[in-house]
Amino acid sequence: MEGFVKQKVGRTVEQVAQGYLNELANKNLILVARSKDDGSIKSFRIHDFLREMLLSKSRDQSFLMIVNEQTNECINKVRRLSIHGSWANFNPQRCVEYSYLPFDFVVGFKPPIGMGVLTSLYKLCFIEATPGIITELGKMKELRRLCILKLRREDGKDFCSSIGKLKNLQVLNISATAENEILDLDHLSSPPASLQRLYMSGRLENVPHWIKSLNNLVNVNFRWSQLRDDPLEYLQDLPNLVHLDLLMGYVGEELCFKARKFQRLKLLDLDKVEPLKQVIIEEGAMPNLEKIIIQRCTFLESVPSGIERLTNIQVLEFFDMPQEFVHKLLPDTLDGDYHKVAHIPQVYYTYWRDGAWEAHPLETKDEIGISSRPRTSIRCYDQRNSL
Repeated sequence: MEGFVKQKVGRTVEQVAQGYLNELANKNLILVARSKDDGSIKSFRIHDFLREMLLSKSRDQSFLMIVNEQTNECINKVRRLSIHGSWANFNPQRCVEYSYLPFDFVVGFKPPIGMGVLTSLYKLCFIEATPGIITELGKMKELRRLCILKLRREDGKDFCSSIGKLKNLQVLNISATAENEILDLDHLSSPPASLQRLYMSGRLENVPHWIKSLNNLVNVNFRWSQLRDDPLEYLQDLPNLVHLDLLMGYVGEELCFKARKFQRLKLLDLDKVEPLKQVIIEEGAMPNLEKIIIQRCTFLESVPSGIERLTNIQVLEFFDMPQEFVHKLLPDTLDGDYHKVAHIPQVYYTYWRDGAWEAHPLETKDEIGISSRPRTSIRCYDQRNSL
């Protein structure tokens, strides 16, 4: 929280800050733009008059200073340091004087030698994994958010050693050098207990054993993991898990959400999970689930068995599913599955057309000729949301 918020008994500084933001939103001083999976504020807008006042105060109090390659003077009062220019010429040793700052990187780059001196760094995003940065990560004990790219299998042991030292880490995003590169994450014996969001892109030989201990996890994302072991066994008892995303995350024919598991899950996204044929939802599983997205699961034979038990579900959306699959959901299809999803307020099937996603209500007649009902609704997604 960059020193603005003081910790209170029983609450982290982030929780205190969220309380302040909620208070401002309730008084209409800020406008909530996006929310996180857990309902907390992710981004917001401010009124023009408030923006002008904040900019004026920032200039008057030397709140922000932009440093480029021509800047040589030492700025003693600055709270946030933003460096513009070539990363190839960036020397972290120049910033030793500012090592106390809540330093913030938000762009991708190959990190230079000596990054470890930035011990008060809060966010380090989209950096490429190099032997130097992997070992120096452990010195950046204030890190809250880390996104690292091009991690190799042989980096696993040193990387896990460094991650184990980051006790304040809340968001960890790991990407391998390629889809088939194996992420070796089994050496992490003491994961950061504060971890809330975990994104892993790359092959996994098994689900990391330490995931079970992360009671604060809200969001888990497996991409291209191609797990042969059922990942649900490791995730089903996490008490705060709200969002689960599997993109090519599992290689198996069945996923079973067992009775009374995934108690807080609200969003489930299954994307290109093959050769998945069946999804089973047992009695009492996912009682708070609000949205299911199923994408490109071409082997899936029908909607999840037991979906009719989900009383809180609001949205069921299918992306690029076979026409035969969608046809079985229509109300006039003999022995179809319409009765399983009839209680869901919004059911869409979505296809990529002419550079945009088009989402049609299940019972709407469209050019594909899948269904029939007079009302029509189309939602368009820009190309940035394509898969």
